[in-house]
Amino acid sequence: MMTKDRQICVVLVIDSLGYGGAERQVVELANNMDLDRFDVHVCTLLDYVPLGSKLRDSERRLHTIVKKNRIDFTVVPRLARLLKSLNADIVHSYLFAPDIASRLAGRLARTELIVGSERSANYLVGKRHKIAYRLTRACVDVIIANSRTGAQFNSKMFGHPACDYRVIYNGVDTERFKPRDKVSVRKELGISTESHIIGIIAALKEVKNHSMILHAFKRVLDSFPDTQLLLVGNQMYGNVMGTAEYHTRMKNLID
Repeated sequence: MMTKDRQICVVLVIDSLGYGGAERQVVELANNMDLDRFDVHVCTLLDYVPLGSKLRDSERRLHTIVKKNRIDFTVVPRLARLLKSLNADIVHSYLFAPDIASRLAGRLARTELIVGSERSANYLVGKRHKIAYRLTRACVDVIIANSRTGAQFNSKMFGHPACDYRVIYNGVDTERFKPRDKVSVRKELGISTESHIIGIIAALKEVKNHSMILHAFKRVLDSFPDTQLLLVGNQMYGNVMGTAEYHTRMKNLID
């Protein structure tokens, strides 16, 4: 049982700390948990950690267990050793590879609470992913979703009962994200104050479906020619999910 006479050790596991929504949420969570009650660590499975600079006390709290290839079974015992060395009470994973590794490593290390995540909804799940999730279903104690739709989708896809889920919406740093002066921002971007603007903020990967907004925008221009489209995003590290090729296809589609 977790006791209150010491800090509760929480290990957050994710693929990387690149520029992405889940990655940003991990950093925000680690930085804003009550440090009098919790000793929070972050473990990545890749050595790509640009957001690591935003993690407070990262020299002590950021750990990396490099996954050597897509199917590297040594990640599980290496992660289990880290959980044991930190005397982890809770392991909380984000996204597919960390989810599976944390479920198995948590059981191996006898971590008291194993927490999974659902960050999306209504996406296509590959056969390999579905089998891995279902085979490790009994290893996870609770799943945190950032939407009710995500929780319902995960429950239907992987067979967890509804009582296994908690919905916690994404937090926003209101000091960092707050309205700026419209005129000065548009001047920085070279956009007229009279123009209409449509924007999408998303990683450059196929699941974000930039092609749909580009086709739709072409129709918008027919009726509102003084409109501009802002695509804010980046390719994923290591060309994960073929994002370099996807970027090229979108540039050609824009042309």
